[in-house]
Amino acid sequence: MSRVILKNVRKAFDGRVNAIEHLDLQIEAGEFFVLLGPSGCGKTTTLRCIAGLEEPDGGQILLGERAVADVQQGLFVAPEKRNIGMVFQNYALWPHMTVRQNVSYPLKTRTRLGEAQQRQVIEALQLVGLHDHAERYPAELSGGQQQRVALARALVARPGLMLFDEPLSNMDAQLRIRLRQDLRRIHDELGYTAVYVTHDHAEALALADRIAVMNVGKLEQVGTPSEIFLTPRTHFVAEFVGFENILRGQISAASDGVAKVPLSGSDQWLASSNPAGLLPGAAVWLALRAAQVVAVPLEHPAPANATVLAGVISQITYAGDRYLAQAQVQGLTLAVTLALDVWGTTAHTRESLSGRAVNLLIQPGAAVLMPRDESPETLLAEPVAPGREAA
Repeated sequence: MSRVILKNVRKAFDGRVNAIEHLDLQIEAGEFFVLLGPSGCGKTTTLRCIAGLEEPDGGQILLGERAVADVQQGLFVAPEKRNIGMVFQNYALWPHMTVRQNVSYPLKTRTRLGEAQQRQVIEALQLVGLHDHAERYPAELSGGQQQRVALARALVARPGLMLFDEPLSNMDAQLRIRLRQDLRRIHDELGYTAVYVTHDHAEALALADRIAVMNVGKLEQVGTPSEIFLTPRTHFVAEFVGFENILRGQISAASDGVAKVPLSGSDQWLASSNPAGLLPGAAVWLALRAAQVVAVPLEHPAPANATVLAGVISQITYAGDRYLAQAQVQGLTLAVTLALDVWGTTAHTRESLSGRAVNLLIQPGAAVLMPRDESPETLLAEPVAPGREAA
């Protein structure tokens, strides 16, 4: 297992496009660490710098206690001398070699294949469930099987560090789910350090011990999957992990770790935990998922502790287990959910629901509070269209 440390790492292309800016990061030995972000955020460049496929323009990279890149000292260790395994988007298998030959190739380049090395090959194939396919050729395998061969090939030399560059992005949804379960199982069995790049936040949540969300070459937030998903610290992270409603606001009162933020044009307010201890008058973002804003008929009883807002429904979509919609609320536009157990699957249609007056129920503490580096403004909603994926 190898701990990975990046100190003030910088990388620019063509001398002007900053792919990574002053990146400081520590990945613990044995950790499954995910670099998450949209295209162009710098996550793949970071991975390639760790691998030695890109040479940083500044800073230092350590694998374990060993420096493999130090710009100030003029040090750069070649990829093949870093004891890493790497799995790419494309499988990069030799088509003229069998599965066994592809997997044994890294060992063959280092030493003569003896009995011990042959056992390593079989063990690697058993880990990925392909020991019965050892004599097949890549063209005789499915895409998922080929990716497992690529994984076995990366694992066969038993590296202390495994790097993954969006290895599941070319696969259909169900196959991705199965393979990410395999990736996590194999990691838990072997205990290597893993650094995994993806733009898919569901994939990151399923795999990671910790996640670093990146944006334009910088870290937005580092935390556990639950911290990233439930308590984003910035507008970018909140939108990226699927908060459909992000509202501008200004704290009117704060005490006992709770802040109150009025809703524009109404006598209602939302309460949120205030871990940063922001003071009254502070400009903030309030983030709410559509699932946390539940539209019910006017006659539907409301829980005593819920915030109740009056709204009008529009832009309804059917999502299988629920309806998603937008609701106009005194100048705000919110993404909301209509539960089937309340509205039924056949009693209402999109046409009958559109334009209907409803109550919107928001449970106490549902809103996530984040500081906003702007002057206080009138509260606005910035909704994401129902059904849109943050990616």
